[in-house]
Amino acid sequence: MNILCKVLRGLRFWNPKPVDSAREKYWTSFEAVYPGVKREDPHTWNLFLKDPRGFLLDGRITHSEAAWGIRTNPAVKKVFAQIWETEDLLVSIDATIAWRPWWLQEQLTDNWLYPLTEWLPETEGLHIDQNPFSKPDFECVQGMVPLSSVNECTGGLEVVPGSHSPDSAVKKEIMTLCKHWSGDWCVLHPHIDTSTYAGDSSVAGRRLVLAEPGDLILWDSRTVHGGVVGTGRPSAEVHGGGRVDLARLSLTVCMTPACKAEPSVLGTRRRGFERGSTFTHWPHEARVARSGRGNVTLPELTPQQLSLVASGGPPEEAVRQAVAGLGAGGNPGH
Repeated sequence: MNILCKVLRGLRFWNPKPVDSAREKYWTSFEAVYPGVKREDPHTWNLFLKDPRGFLLDGRITHSEAAWGIRTNPAVKKVFAQIWETEDLLVSIDATIAWRPWWLQEQLTDNWLYPLTEWLPETEGLHIDQNPFSKPDFECVQGMVPLSSVNECTGGLEVVPGSHSPDSAVKKEIMTLCKHWSGDWCVLHPHIDTSTYAGDSSVAGRRLVLAEPGDLILWDSRTVHGGVVGTGRPSAEVHGGGRVDLARLSLTVCMTPACKAEPSVLGTRRRGFERGSTFTHWPHEARVARSGRGNVTLPELTPQQLSLVASGGPPEEAVRQAVAGLGAGGNPGH
């Protein structure tokens, strides 16, 4: 598999109109889930995005129409189908990431009626999402679809090219430091400076992945990557439809063959879907990042789209029934 880090341009997926529509659908969910938030009034943006990293794990956002519209986009599935050479895939039910334009906080939040929260985002730092001891070989391709521009001002995803290789200097150091590591997620220790590996032919140093709204960013899960905060010095203001908008709005998306999942995993995914849970990026392992509370109004999906939740005949009918039931009695607000 030769996908180290690639950006597939948005014109292959959407023209600007559907991207704008997806962004507006996200705002519709934000306004429904977080009382008082208004897309046109940045003063109210202190009322949500409480996680300093910008991770939105609330099931009502994870299972919003906007998020599922991206996950089930035929062009996105086509890319993963080409990677795996199969149409029978499972999709990750992962988190949305959103950052406010922190460089505008002082001028946009001078209203004492709303509690002040720090807009400058934090990140988890450089890390890997795949254990190099128990999973040294290719396992999956992670993905991300940004709905806003990713540039030096905003920041976004950064990667260390070549770090997927066990022969790279940075990967060797990680394996030394994390030799007792049992999970998949490992943050690089603060004293590791990847710039010191610039002379390593397999590592070119950390790089921000520049992208435009609607692009699909792909990277080998063995790659060292993470979020990086930008300079906050825009050449032009961040706007969406002529107004100030979020600095970052992205959905992580990954697909793997359904045959990689055990039956118990498919059951966990079905139950999690029904309850509105948020999972990690591994579709075939069904690791729950936050359990749902059953207060989610699930979007209406076609049988083909539902197969991305849990592949197979009878389970699809069970999920459809769950969607119908929750759709009638679900509560989109608090």
